[in-house]
Amino acid sequence: DSSFMIGEEVKDGSIIMRLLRPVHFAASYLFTELGSKWLIFISVGLPFLSVIVLIKILSGQGILEVLGLTVLYLFSLTLAYLINFFFNICFGFSAFVFKNLWGSNLLKTSIVAFMSGSLIPLAFFPKVISDILSFLPFSSLIYTPVMIIVGKYDASQILQALLLQLFWLIVMVGLSQLIWKRVQSFITIQGG
Repeated sequence: DSSFMIGEEVKDGSIIMRLLRPVHFAASYLFTELGSKWLIFISVGLPFLSVIVLIKILSGQGILEVLGLTVLYLFSLTLAYLINFFFNICFGFSAFVFKNLWGSNLLKTSIVAFMSGSLIPLAFFPKVISDILSFLPFSSLIYTPVMIIVGKYDASQILQALLLQLFWLIVMVGLSQLIWKRVQSFITIQGG
């Protein structure tokens, strides 16, 4: 992910090449990452999604309903990807201060996996904890898109979930810009 790339580039000094390019720093990571993620989506995600859609249609759900949920799922998945990307960028910027992110990347991955519902579905938590975790940006990464595609959300819940994802995307973009302005004073290039 982008935080790992930033950490490695800061550690070996190759970050200077990215900083010298006349391209926005975060955008260069976004498009680098999109190339590999797009390939994974086409080769693994799309066939898997096609099977899910086919199973839902064969089980008696209406084609329009399934296609509508699929479009909403893909939109939610795109928002989830962007939230995750900007969260990773915010985290990756700390490499300019700490110079090494290996241990903290491991901690970040574990916390996100737990709080996003990928290890334990949020519905398994007590209601108070589930409600708190559902509001945090981490549930928008995995739990929200999954709940949309499996049809566990009604129309109002989908709208609420998508609006929450948009809110967290705006927060993460703003936070990444704020952190980037702050960490620029910490830039020292190592390696060579």
